[in-house]
Amino acid sequence: QLSLSLYYCRCLTVPAPADNGVTLPLLTAVESMLYSKPTERKRTLIMARPLRIEFPGACYHIINRGNQRMQVFFADSHYELFLEKLESFSEQYHILIRCYCLMPNHFHLYIETPEANLSRFMQSFLTSFTISLNRIRGKSGHVFQGRFKSHLVDDDAYGMVLSRYIHLN
Repeated sequence: QLSLSLYYCRCLTVPAPADNGVTLPLLTAVESMLYSKPTERKRTLIMARPLRIEFPGACYHIINRGNQRMQVFFADSHYELFLEKLESFSEQYHILIRCYCLMPNHFHLYIETPEANLSRFMQSFLTSFTISLNRIRGKSGHVFQGRFKSHLVDDDAYGMVLSRYIHLN
């Protein structure tokens, strides 16, 4: 029997099954979901990513980088589009923007979520921005690299340091 902890680790190593002609029913049923390449039966399993911590009144430092660390903003109109979308979706989702910094290939946001809706807000906001930017530039596909990073800002002292860091960027 295979026991997995999906919430506390990204990668779990388990012994690969012996190739003695006997297959374990549990392993054969889910091996395509667990192993990176089921035919090779690697020892490393692909695990679920950790859940985001979301609760009402939480503050976060959000970071997202251009796909392959490439430039995202090529013109002033791209920065303006980002800020328009940020304003629109922050009003829609009741997000408070404490400060932000837009760099050519990434951005920083320091936000507060009166409701526990960070993931829904960021998904809607970044999807809308990506679609609009791709239309303007005549491109398709990803603009940002992977998931956005979110760091919980749990006290005022860290919030002040973070705000200073963002403003000095």
